[in-house]
Amino acid sequence: MRRPPLISRRDALAGLATSLALPLGCASKGPEPDFADPDLVPRGTSLDGVPYPTDNLGRAARASGVRGSRIENLAFQAFVDSNRAAGLKPVELADYFDPERKRHRVLHITAVATWCSVCSSESDDTVRVKDMLTKEGAAIMQIVVNGNSVTFGPSLGEVEGWIERHDANYTLAIDVRARRVSSSLGIVNVPWNLLVDVRTMEILHSQAGAPSDVAAYVREGLRFVNENPPSY
Repeated sequence: MRRPPLISRRDALAGLATSLALPLGCASKGPEPDFADPDLVPRGTSLDGVPYPTDNLGRAARASGVRGSRIENLAFQAFVDSNRAAGLKPVELADYFDPERKRHRVLHITAVATWCSVCSSESDDTVRVKDMLTKEGAAIMQIVVNGNSVTFGPSLGEVEGWIERHDANYTLAIDVRARRVSSSLGIVNVPWNLLVDVRTMEILHSQAGAPSDVAAYVREGLRFVNENPPSY
């Protein structure tokens, strides 16, 4: 019996995506300066010391039974579990690489901007289901790519304000003006959602816009991993 796609066309269109219409690198005045976003050198191994895969890297998602690309090992400064008191920590996608599924099964990544109302609504939905999805094997990571202007930020204050406004409980990374996710993953709209199989770091699904049901969206990724062998 043929399985349905990871997400239906109805759900793919349910959340409107707002284009980062102006050039991501263009300067713009704002209330606070951009976060001083350093270039980090990734460790390049999983938490268990397994080297992160470097073959078949790209941005293509799985489609019609054809495996997707592996996501590049991007590194960010992040508030782990949105814990501001602990300060910013280096986080890389290799932290989620888990071939033996000891900690996670699926990684859900969302790229957002603090000016984006759809991003805000999805964030509230994610907060409500995060603990439940974590127990089921999902890791949740959000990446803030802009502040209160399309071509500005985020500033550190805007990120901290976003955490407070949403009572965030997931890991929140910073990618000023989307310079990493735009070049690596082709993300030009927010919100942008991805599902990644942590056994191989294969991109299972990638879409502009918010799913109508965050829990159902992530559970489709969990179902795939639970029912199928690794694609690599």
